[in-house]
Amino acid sequence: MELIASQKQRVWKLPAVVNFTMGGIGTGFYLLALLVALPANGEWLQAFLAGQADWFSIAFIAAIFKLVGVGCAGIGFIALTTEAGQPQRGINLFRHLRRSWMSRETLAFFLFAAFAGLDWLFPFVALRALAAAAALFLMIAQGFILYRARGVITWNTPRVIFYFVTCGFMTGAGLMLIVFNGVNFFTPLSSAFSFAAIGFAAALFNLALWFIYLRSSDAAFQKAVAELRTQKALLQIVGIGHVLPALLLGIVVIANGAIAFSGLLEIIAGALLIFGGARQKYGIVLEAGYLRAITLSPAKFDALRRRARSA
Repeated sequence: MELIASQKQRVWKLPAVVNFTMGGIGTGFYLLALLVALPANGEWLQAFLAGQADWFSIAFIAAIFKLVGVGCAGIGFIALTTEAGQPQRGINLFRHLRRSWMSRETLAFFLFAAFAGLDWLFPFVALRALAAAAALFLMIAQGFILYRARGVITWNTPRVIFYFVTCGFMTGAGLMLIVFNGVNFFTPLSSAFSFAAIGFAAALFNLALWFIYLRSSDAAFQKAVAELRTQKALLQIVGIGHVLPALLLGIVVIANGAIAFSGLLEIIAGALLIFGGARQKYGIVLEAGYLRAITLSPAKFDALRRRARSA
C-alpha cells in the first residue's frame, strides 16, 4: 500500500546544479593542468622583486592554470549562498566533518584554494600535490553528497559517485581545450599530452557511465529517470554534449595537426563537453530527483488495523 506517492524533491534547486557543475569543471581543470606542468612555474614573485620585465606575463599564465580551477569551484559555492537562509552561519559546516559530506566538501574546497594559491605564490611540488589531492577529494565528495541522500531514488546509488568523477574530468577537459588554445594563441605553450585525445576519451568514459547510471531493474528508479530518456534529453546530453564533441576531437586526433583550424574545433568541442556535463547534472538534480514513496505492506497494515481495534 502506497501511503505517500513518490514526488520530486523541492529543497535542492538551480544553485545546487551550479555548485556541482562548477566544482567538477574546476577540479577537473586543475588536475588536467598538471599534465602541462602548470606553465610558467617559475618564481614570478622573485622575478618581480628582481625587477625582471616579464614577471607579469609569468604570473598571469601561472594564475590561469593554477587559480582558474579554484575560481570555478568558488563560483559554485557562491551560488549556494543565494539559497542559504543564513549564510553567515556557514562556519558551522566545519563542525560536522565526521558525518557530513557537505562539511567535507567545504573543507576540501578551502584546502584546494589555499594550497593552489600558495603554489602560485611560491611554486613547490609538495603544495601542488596537496592541492591536487584536495581537488580530487572535492570532486569525489560532491558525488558522495548525492549518494548519501538516501531518500532520493536516483541519487542513492554508488554509480553516481563514479559518474561525478568522469563528468568532472570531461568538463575539466572541456575548459582545458578552451583555455589552452586561447592562451596558446597569444603565448605558444608546449605539452606532451594531446588534450583533444584526453577530451575524446573523457567523453566516451562519461557517456558509458551515463548509460550505466540510467540502467536499473528498479521500476521506481526507471520512472524517476524517464525525463532523462526522452528524445529531447538524449539529443542534448548524448548528441550535442558527447557524440558531436567526440567527433570533432576525433577529427583533430586523426589529422594530428594537419588542419589549420584544429584549435577552433577543440574550442567548440570543449564548450560542448561543458554543456553536456552541465545538462547531465541539471537532469539528475532537478528532473530525476524523486523522493522514495512511503509504502506499507498489506501484512503490516492488517497488523496495525488489528492493533487499533483491540486498543
